[in-house]
Amino acid sequence: QVVVDETGMNMPTNGKMTRAVTGEKNLLPVCYGKVKFGATSYSGTPNFTITKIAVGEYDITCPQFGPNTVIVLTMNEYVGGTYSYPIVENRPAGSKTYRVQFYNTATSSHREAGFSFVAYQND
Repeated sequence: QVVVDETGMNMPTNGKMTRAVTGEKNLLPVCYGKVKFGATSYSGTPNFTITKIAVGEYDITCPQFGPNTVIVLTMNEYVGGTYSYPIVENRPAGSKTYRVQFYNTATSSHREAGFSFVAYQND
């Protein structure tokens, strides 16, 4: 069932966009963004913040995050060399913050990167 709100947007009556194959799981992201190399700037939805913790380590904080948040992340800028897959974890567990870490296997150290992400709350 779909209704049209005062701005002309089609919105489901329960606030979630779903499909029969996904059941009640919401297909709309809670936030998304693009973070420039070294977190020098970022853009995206207004409900998240980025904090650079250390070289190659960033915190994404969003009030809609929870323990079942799913984050899809793509690295789009890097120093060079061979990077392992980005590490994304809820830290501290149960918080509204997810830590992203980039590790360069050639230098055995964290390295700067730029990335894009889309986050879904899996409730």
